[in-house]
This record gives sequence, C-alpha cells and structure tokens, in this order.
Amino acid sequence: ENITIISWTSGSLLSCYDCLNPVILEAQDSTLATLTITTDEGCVESRSILIDVVRIPKIYIPNIFTPDSQDANDQFGPGQNPGVGLINEFIIYDRWGNMVFYIENINPDDPLSYWDGFIDGSPAMQGVYVYYLDIDLTDGSNIIIADDVTLIR
Repeated sequence: ENITIISWTSGSLLSCYDCLNPVILEAQDSTLATLTITTDEGCVESRSILIDVVRIPKIYIPNIFTPDSQDANDQFGPGQNPGVGLINEFIIYDRWGNMVFYIENINPDDPLSYWDGFIDGSPAMQGVYVYYLDIDLTDGSNIIIADDVTLIR
C-alpha cells in the first residue's frame, strides 16, 4: 500500500498540511493536531498529538545597579515584571561565595525588600555579585534564575 493523501488539522500554524513532518510555525494556545493518512487502497488512519504551549514570561532584571542614594537604581531585584506572583527566595553572594543578602516570600511590587547594596550595615564593595531567584509566576508555574549583577559606586 502506498500513501496517497497526508492531511494535518490543527489550531496551530504549520509549515505544511500535506507532509509527514511539518514544523509548528505559530501556536497561540495548546491545541490538538491530527494527522490523517489515506492509502491508495482507501485505508484511512488517524493519530492525534497534543501541542502544549507553555509561556515563560520575559523577566527583566538589571545587570548593573548604583546604590548611591539618589533614588534611581538604588535597589537591586527583579522589579515589577508582569507574570511574577511571589519571590520565594532571593539570595546574593559575593565573588568569594559568601551570602551577603537573603530574603524570602516577598511581593515583587515591594522594591524596599530588594538589596540596597549594603552588607551588615556597610556599603558593599564595587564589583560583581551572583544572585539566585526562586519565583512563583501568576500562572502557577515556578522558575529559577541565577545570574550576576555589577554594583557600581
């Protein structure tokens, strides 16, 4: 038996609807894609697959901050990003691996909870610091972000 008809149906935009290996070009929401194959003898077979769309919000976190008490860029944290529900943990380490800041279970809309560039009441040295963020998103998912930030005085 030879395949004579290949047909895909899907709520997503596919690169082709009459080939065996289409590429998903655009998927707005999770959807079911169904492949139907017909042979030259009239046999028809269908199979479906769920295309599950997972959206991960782009979270802007600055890579430089200047805690100079001039009211702009004095606190370091993830800021007010759409989709962020709760910051479970926010930890900052110096270049030697010492924890210099730790806070948990904070509202992302409270920048006063973010790091102010001080360590034990004294201004932190200018340099690169590593941070770890554990964030619950408003859609119920969770993400971990680990990166670095440069403190400039």
